[in-house]
Order: sequence, then structure tokens, then C-alpha cells
Amino acid sequence: MSLKAVVFGHSTIDNVIRTDGSAYFGVAGGAGMYAASGASLWCANKEVGISTKLGKQFRKDELESITSNPAMDASGLVQTDRVGIKLWMLFDDDGYRHWVLHHDACTRQSAAPDPDSTPRAYFEEPKGYHFSPLPTTSVEALLEHIQNDRYIQLDPHYEWFFPQYLSDWKRILPRLNTILPSEDELCKFFDISYGRSLDSLKDYAKRLSDMGPSLVVVKLGERGAMVYNRNTDRCILVPSCASNIVDPTGAGDTFGGSFLISRLENDPVEISMIKGAVGASITLEHQGVTEVFRLPHGVAEARYEQNRDALLSKIQEI
Repeated sequence: MSLKAVVFGHSTIDNVIRTDGSAYFGVAGGAGMYAASGASLWCANKEVGISTKLGKQFRKDELESITSNPAMDASGLVQTDRVGIKLWMLFDDDGYRHWVLHHDACTRQSAAPDPDSTPRAYFEEPKGYHFSPLPTTSVEALLEHIQNDRYIQLDPHYEWFFPQYLSDWKRILPRLNTILPSEDELCKFFDISYGRSLDSLKDYAKRLSDMGPSLVVVKLGERGAMVYNRNTDRCILVPSCASNIVDPTGAGDTFGGSFLISRLENDPVEISMIKGAVGASITLEHQGVTEVFRLPHGVAEARYEQNRDALLSKIQEI
């Protein structure tokens, strides 16, 4: 089967530390990897590609977990001979997260996928694309090679989603069908205070939609996610369905990958949001992205069937 979806994004090696003393070190991660794992939960015939650069410290057993996943096409995994992105991920008491690069890590720009490192088929076959957080220059370079009739969604990078980069976003946003900022990122983009009401966030989601993407999905952590749909002028909140939280790392990215596959299946927006919530809940139960890649096919579909009706009944109009 030909490729259905491609994810562009970073691969990292993560060291996670929380204020309760829990920690783990040296595991594979990265927003691109987590998004691809989210897409892989819903596919089984090498329909998902990921364009990413792997640092030399990426372990062979973790790489094999990805390449052996039946949903994954591995031709976009580029092994480099240099150190990639290595991160300290530090959590505050309230769950707020800080990303700190190791002193010997490469830059986010040099670790970003580019047209030359991406297989040609990745620009020809897929129905849709997910951009994990990347520098705006990297996003624009890749967008130049994607056909105009393809579905495109993007999760903005927290370092570049600020008013001073507005000129870049005015070029990028019109190409997008969907954008998926976190609440924090949406507030920073419009230079407004954090902790606003959902009604207020809806107003800013509408403003962002007016700049290009017809769907604006705002990730709200434990509260779930809200989506503004410009085509219907409707905004809804879909709650989380997580019950056993082991590690929040990558949950929002997995949401995006799951959401992508649902959009390409032409599901209603509400169903895409629920499938995103299901994908996120699965990642929340695991530690490191390779644990998600190792899950058997069908886990996400089974959880979706278990939670669909309950989540549909809990959807809140905003």
C-alpha cells in the first residue's frame, strides 16, 4: 500500500526529571517520533512515513522498534554520524515543562528534516502531512515541495510561535488546513496572559483561523482539547480520556498523529478529536516513544470503541 501520511519532525534523546523525584534517562523521544507513533496506532500496512534525522547516540534496539512496526515506512529515517538533539526535560510542581539542550547537542535547525534528506516519494504519494514543531525556515523549505491539494497540519514550535515571527507565519498559515498549538503557545503568539477562559481562547482561535487554517485545535492538557471550525463557526471542547498517567511526554504529539489519520479518513471533526484523545491517552500510559511503537495493532481502535460514546456525550459547546 502506498503512503497515506508523512510526519516531519525531530528525534531526540530525552532525560526527564520531576519534582517528586521520579526520573528516567536516555530514552528515544522527539515530537516527530511521538506524532508518527500516534499515526501508526491506526495503520498496519506501512502507510506512515517519518522524515527525521537520527543522532549517532540513537540506540539500535530503539530504532528496530520503529522499523519493525507494521505501520511504518522507514525510508525517511536518516542516520547521521553526529550527536543529535539531547534534552533535559524538567517539570515544575504544577506540571509546566522546561526543555534544556545538552551542551554537546546539535541545534534544532541542523537536526530538522529538509527536502534533500526526505525521500522523493514522501512528496508524491501521501494524502496528508503533519509538521511537528520545527523552525519556521525548515517548515517553509519543506512546504515548497508539497502539492497544494494535500492536507497539511502543523504543531508550532514554542521557540518560534511569537509575534516577532509573524511575517513567517503569514506565509505558512495560508498553506495549512489545521494548526495545533498548546494553550501556552496560543497565548504567546497573541502576547496575551495565560489562564484565560475558554470563551476568550475561542476568540483567539478564531483570529488564528482567519489567518489560514480552517481548523484550530488548542491542546489544554488535563482538560482535553478544543477545536474551532471556521467552516461551521463552531467551537467544542473534547475531554481527555486518560486514566493511568505514567508520563505526559509526547501526549500532545501523539494526539496530532492520531488526529492526522482520522482527518485523512474524512471522519467528522468530533471523531478526529476523540481519536486524538485516545492516542494521547495511550502515550500517557508509557515511558518513551518506543514503548508506543511496540504496541500491537488494534489497541487504539479497541480503546476508541470503548470511549467513543462517553466522549461524544461529554463534548462541550464553547
